[in-house]
Amino acid sequence: MKRFFSSFIIKISACLWLLLGASNLANASTVPVFEYVDTIIGPAAGESTSFTIAAPGSYIATITDLTFFPGSSFGTVALGISTSLHLFGSTALVSPSANDSASFPFTATPGKYFSNVVGTCTGLCSYGVEITAVPLPPAILLFGSGIFGLMLISRRK
Repeated sequence: MKRFFSSFIIKISACLWLLLGASNLANASTVPVFEYVDTIIGPAAGESTSFTIAAPGSYIATITDLTFFPGSSFGTVALGISTSLHLFGSTALVSPSANDSASFPFTATPGKYFSNVVGTCTGLCSYGVEITAVPLPPAILLFGSGIFGLMLISRRK
């Protein structure tokens, strides 16, 4: 009976530890790395802006803050992230509304990167580009140790 209760308490502890780690992973926040705002004066324009990534990891690139001046509108606006040799990803918005946004994840190592924006606009339109790092929170240790604990319990049987 004593062995049953100790095994039960260990299982409950491992499950709680696992749930705590998973909830902390779901609530991880992003850290801004690069932000940029520019204007397109129709009919079509392209802009390439360099930025530096200091640490390896996962990042999210977002085109955001679309603004149309009176009588203006975007036809299409696209964002791509690249180095001089490699395209990491891209996204596009067709006939977007004000304040629409689109994003994509990419993995990067330290170095120089380029934010490439191409758009068609009637009149005067502005956009923003935001690159954010996705941190690996300490909660991954909680989640991993909970999984490890459950594996040990099942192996013991």
